[in-house]
Amino acid sequence: MIAMTGYTCCNREEWMSGRLLAGGMFAALLLVSGSAPAQPAGDAELAEAERLFDAFQFEAAISVLDPLIDRFDDPGADRTELLARSYELRGRAAFNLGRAQTARSDFIRLLESDASVRLPADASPRLIEFFDAVRAETVGTLFVTMDPPGRLVVDGREILLDALNTVVDVVAGSHTILATLPGHREQRQDVVIVAGQGYSLDIRLERVYGSLTVATDPPGARVSVDGQYAGETAPGIGPSGPSVPILVTDLMSGQHQLRLERPCSAPQSVPFNIPDPPVDADIGVIQLEPAIATAIIESPVDGAMVYVDGVLRGRAPTRFDDICAGEREIEVRTQRRRFVDRRDWRAGDMMTLRADFRWAFMLLPDGPASGRDNQVLSRVEAALQDSQRVLLLSPTPGELQAIAATGGLMSVVTNEFRSVAERRAAGERLADALNVQGVAWVTQVEGGAPDTWSLSVLARGSGVTDTLRVSLGDLGSRAAAIRLLSAEAPIIVRPSLGVSLVDVADVEGAAVVRVPTGSAGQIAGLTVGDVVAAVNGIPVTSTGELGRALAARGVGAELSLSVRRTARSRTVTARVSETPDVVPLDDASRLSNLLLPDMEDAVAVSATALGQSAARLNLAATHIRLQNWDRALRELNQAVLPDGPGVSAGTVSYLTALCLLEISQLSAAEAALRRAVAAEESVLFVGGPRVSALAQERLRELFGQRR
Repeated sequence: MIAMTGYTCCNREEWMSGRLLAGGMFAALLLVSGSAPAQPAGDAELAEAERLFDAFQFEAAISVLDPLIDRFDDPGADRTELLARSYELRGRAAFNLGRAQTARSDFIRLLESDASVRLPADASPRLIEFFDAVRAETVGTLFVTMDPPGRLVVDGREILLDALNTVVDVVAGSHTILATLPGHREQRQDVVIVAGQGYSLDIRLERVYGSLTVATDPPGARVSVDGQYAGETAPGIGPSGPSVPILVTDLMSGQHQLRLERPCSAPQSVPFNIPDPPVDADIGVIQLEPAIATAIIESPVDGAMVYVDGVLRGRAPTRFDDICAGEREIEVRTQRRRFVDRRDWRAGDMMTLRADFRWAFMLLPDGPASGRDNQVLSRVEAALQDSQRVLLLSPTPGELQAIAATGGLMSVVTNEFRSVAERRAAGERLADALNVQGVAWVTQVEGGAPDTWSLSVLARGSGVTDTLRVSLGDLGSRAAAIRLLSAEAPIIVRPSLGVSLVDVADVEGAAVVRVPTGSAGQIAGLTVGDVVAAVNGIPVTSTGELGRALAARGVGAELSLSVRRTARSRTVTARVSETPDVVPLDDASRLSNLLLPDMEDAVAVSATALGQSAARLNLAATHIRLQNWDRALRELNQAVLPDGPGVSAGTVSYLTALCLLEISQLSAAEAALRRAVAAEESVLFVGGPRVSALAQERLRELFGQRR
């Protein structure tokens, strides 16, 4: 409560001496305001007025001060200090000119802005006497006792209390007194101050709430009480040790629950009680136990970068003994592939993660990133995360910034009306900026099943997208999309007998239909019409089983083949050779944008001349599928295969002709087609059509000529 009595007991000095004040001095009235600008308006005019006053040019000083006061004598001007100094200076100038009434008016306005103001001690005695007389007619005194000491506000202006008892000068009139202190009931009182009189206010603040003080070691703990966040413990003075205590206020009497949570530390719950009446509780320093696990990172690629929760932590292979318990994401990155492991780590876990890299494609937002975009991309990533060879990534905030920093590249990449060359160039720059193999994006399929999306995939180096449809809520649709994204890289060099084999109805074994001269089969004695029935005594019932048997033994192995012809059987010995193969140009079971990095890898790792040429031939075929005619020709020029049966020099000639036709080099295309026509034993791919017939048809269509 606030008790108020009239000033009747004594004068200021007597009242003050009767109280035990800290330091024996009273507090001045201070206005709480924002900081002034670095070079406030009006300061130059005030300085000029002070110069004129000091030169005894009082009229000139007043002429400068009049417009200055008119300009800032407005509550919105926010120049209280400048206005007070201006009133004081103009009042003193008027007094010196004998204008007592004008000086009195200015001193009243001065005191209304700051009732505690006094004139400098070096002012003339007559002026001080005059000012004190005006002051006595304008200002009264508040004698304030507040227990416990808190915050005192008079008419919205805060009084800084430095003791239990405080003297406050206040302009005569009605005032609102507000006393507050955290944890105590607010006290408010309207009073009327009479000039020259004093009033005593005895304020007793009632405690209604308790508080809690707690520190943690180590610092950095999230503090909550009864489920409400209260702050975080800040580091102490030294490099280690407990935190600065945190104060939680406004706690009612009764039982409460303190919760402390910190990364890498076990969470703690501590019950505590605030008694009635409430008090300030201090439970000291709470030691937080570490909660960490160990992750061992193994990688087939030395030096791959390892990230934990998006922060680069080192290079594989490596070991981390400080993985914080909880949900963590560990990512291993090469230039274009990534491995991501997301799991809930428990304290004390030790686990080895073997990086099984997948091609990384960043999912692009549909225009400016929105909450809906991010939600959809995250759902697509989760729905297709079981793909064995492709990792679709929804972008992090940092990756969204990287996408935005590339300017309009995303709009070029996703615009199907831009040229292949434009999309390819933009896609390469975007993939390089994001350190991924390529990009992907989704658009909703209108009129389809609910939650159905079209997923477009664009690899680095491609300007033509692969598109597949997936219904996120349909298990079968997701499984079909995952199968496409999981397709293994095709075999580009196959173990072979060098002969053509087919399956014949009701015949167990692989039937020989062509035996090129010089092939491994011809050397072994195979002839057209033979049926290979067993390999090293193990029956084979089809060309597929024979192919698997050859692959299991490997190139160079000697095999004993059981061969049937009509009613007779014989055994021949054959050495396994190798033959190149090419992915079919119209093979819809494989995405061209996944074949591209596969074939680029194959070129990089092939160790034999035949393997290198086969890899380049397949890379060229992939570029043809993607309409990269210039890059296909570059690879075909380096694919050196011998003449002869199967995938051979004639295959290279035919694919070369296709590219030349697309870029309108008709003479060179015709010459390549004629070379393909002459290669009668060459095929487009193993088990595929002969290129001679395909080339003849092209010549007929384009040039009206026959071989």
